[in-house]
Amino acid sequence: MRGRARGFSLIELLIALAIAAILAAIAVPAYQTYMVRAKVAEALNLLTGSKTALAEQYLVLGGMPDTATGQALMPAFTGDYAQAFTYQQLDQKQAQVDIAFKDLDGAGGMSAGDTLRLVATGGAGTGMTWRCDAGGSTLPTRYLPDICR
Repeated sequence: MRGRARGFSLIELLIALAIAAILAAIAVPAYQTYMVRAKVAEALNLLTGSKTALAEQYLVLGGMPDTATGQALMPAFTGDYAQAFTYQQLDQKQAQVDIAFKDLDGAGGMSAGDTLRLVATGGAGTGMTWRCDAGGSTLPTRYLPDICR
């Protein structure tokens, strides 16, 4: 006597398919946000050398470099995702750097030219500290680096 054929019923297959679709609906947007944040991090990495040069200028001059000098210290190349780096001296103790981005998500959620603003503050003998200025940034909040949230 033969045994009965075993397999999955149509209902079981549809339930498994529904679970997979729900997981994909959650995972895909989270991954897209992660990818854009990684692209923003690339621009911050490009700025690392300029941060060091600005800190040296701050220590040598006893204050923030003027706008022209600071702009000359910005990265010479923009990488794949950054469009431009703009330096502006605010006063002797503060300066800001705006990083303009290309359309990072490719889906229109961001527009080319969205910016991330970083503010450098000099201290006596301590060099320079950097912070994000979320109010001066046009980058959507979900794409800001962890140091900016």
